[in-house]
Amino acid sequence: MEKKDYEVLITRDIDSTESATVRVRAPDKQGAYEQAYDLAVNGEVAWETNDTYHGRNEPYSGAGIDDDVTEVTKPVTPTLDLFIERKVTITAQMVADWVTTAYEGGIQYWATTQAYLDKALFAELEADDLSSYPVYARPEYWERGGESELYDAETGKVFIDGVVSMASIAQAFHKLPEYRVKNLLDDGQYDAEDADVLIQTAVLGEVVFG
Repeated sequence: MEKKDYEVLITRDIDSTESATVRVRAPDKQGAYEQAYDLAVNGEVAWETNDTYHGRNEPYSGAGIDDDVTEVTKPVTPTLDLFIERKVTITAQMVADWVTTAYEGGIQYWATTQAYLDKALFAELEADDLSSYPVYARPEYWERGGESELYDAETGKVFIDGVVSMASIAQAFHKLPEYRVKNLLDDGQYDAEDADVLIQTAVLGEVVFG
């Protein structure tokens, strides 16, 4: 079935009414709304205060979605295009900070342990008594091509789809929503959830847990 491009208005009530306009591609309006609703529930949209829409659940679904789903003729712009048009420099220090935030809180509900794949580099940095930081928190490990693999918190099995490295983290940005990119790169106001999403995308190719 041919898919079309839609703009979907999602609203929710918390302390004040918030809304988000989500671009999706779907076979029909109902499918478009359901896809946008899933993105909203999973935290993959950026909410803004909206004084026009009131009295809906968080976020709402059901009758009346036709008014909030609009077919658009302009193709949906992939997230990739939102940031490949500008040059961004990712430093080893940034990677070390993101990894530390993820390893020490963000990913612990789905991954409990990690292993350094460059044993020689790990041993060299571990023996350096100039720093009390764990190796994953040290930019030298990532700058020199270090990698680590993660293990499933429930099964204890290694995730075989990918590893944490400067390269995999850089590639992950091509798949992140624009607001995640802004949090991590522009604002510097990222939290454990942002770091978790980044590491999941780097290792698994997408957000699987959460």
